[in-house]
Amino acid sequence: MVQQVRRAATDRKVSIECVHNLRVATRRALAAIKLYQDLLPAKPRASLISVLKVLLRTAGQTRDLDVLARRYRKAKSDNARQFVKELHKHRARKQRRLSELCSHLRDSDRLTRRIDQLLSKLDDADRSTELFGTWAKTQWLDIVHDFSETSHVDDSKLKSLHQFRIRGKGLRYSMELLETTLDQELLPMTYATVKELQERLGRINDQCVAIQLFRRWKRKGHALSKACSFKAPNRVASHKLNQAIAKFNTWWTPTVKAELLQSLTKLADTSNADSGQKLSDLRERRRQLWMLRFKGID
Repeated sequence: MVQQVRRAATDRKVSIECVHNLRVATRRALAAIKLYQDLLPAKPRASLISVLKVLLRTAGQTRDLDVLARRYRKAKSDNARQFVKELHKHRARKQRRLSELCSHLRDSDRLTRRIDQLLSKLDDADRSTELFGTWAKTQWLDIVHDFSETSHVDDSKLKSLHQFRIRGKGLRYSMELLETTLDQELLPMTYATVKELQERLGRINDQCVAIQLFRRWKRKGHALSKACSFKAPNRVASHKLNQAIAKFNTWWTPTVKAELLQSLTKLADTSNADSGQKLSDLRERRRQLWMLRFKGID
């Protein structure tokens, strides 16, 4: 996590790959905090979350433009080329903000200090008798339940699909964090299905973001709105959105849904060496987890 921030601070143009990696690392960090929130002190936890959310939002603004630019990278018309030119200018402004934020976090050690404060105050005294396997299973089944609640998507309501996508991201990151406590034989296949689900929902989200950007630029009279008159991009994005939703509905059948939910529940039906350890015995191990997730220590 800290390494990604440092890379963004030193990368003058903040490359597409750098922005993507920073965004993913930040989301995974937030997922880890949410998963372990009842084992973490409230004040330093909230303090770290506030920094990570600002970072995620700033990186997201640049990432959205990267995704949109990729769509028009092979455009040949003069209008399209003008739009791409203006898009790159807009992206440069957004990436400067991201670079400045990352430079500030690096130079002030603000992010590192927030992480260290959290680590220094870890205390499992109130859960010293609970087994890690028992705790992990409870957490996992709650996550699966929340995911299941949003799986009844109404494709006529984009908000419903967006909430399902968010739950799916949390589910995927939790699978990674609780990997050692889940059924090792069933995990690879189930993870692959969840990953495909996220990719399909991601394609829908990309079109939604494009439509929102076009409408915002038009409403504000932005230079990009004047430059994007070619092929009515808003209508094109709407058409691609409908296609993405149709393909998702073809794949996300009641059978696929039922099989995935069944597999997710079965993942918790396992036991291993970790299951018999007390949470109080895992303090140092969890400290290493946080060091790995946030500071990139191999």
